[in-house]
Amino acid sequence: MPGCGVDDGERAEIEWVLSRIAVGEGPGRLVPPVHRVEVVRLITGGRSGAQVLEVRVQRGAPEVTEWHVAKLQDASAARAEWTAYHWFLAKAVMCGMSGSRHPRRRVGNTMTMSPPPRQ
Repeated sequence: MPGCGVDDGERAEIEWVLSRIAVGEGPGRLVPPVHRVEVVRLITGGRSGAQVLEVRVQRGAPEVTEWHVAKLQDASAARAEWTAYHWFLAKAVMCGMSGSRHPRRRVGNTMTMSPPPRQ
């Protein structure tokens, strides 16, 4: 999308990477069928050095538009953050913090209470 804060060449590469996100059931996947993934704008203020983007995903039949936030960063840092995020959600569910305080968050099929690895 022109004027989104990401130059055209970089945006094309980012959209290509985003189009390779797994599609199907489960955490971190897009619900099929996905027709288009488009960078809307760069979100500033990230602390880890990652690029944080607002993304529009067009999917489904009839087609619907979903809005997501995508964070582009080193694979090992992303893995560590994903592990910490799921550990936090598991802990929140065990402490009764789901429901109205976290209405859109899901925990996968397995849950562990061991703390995430330190970085």
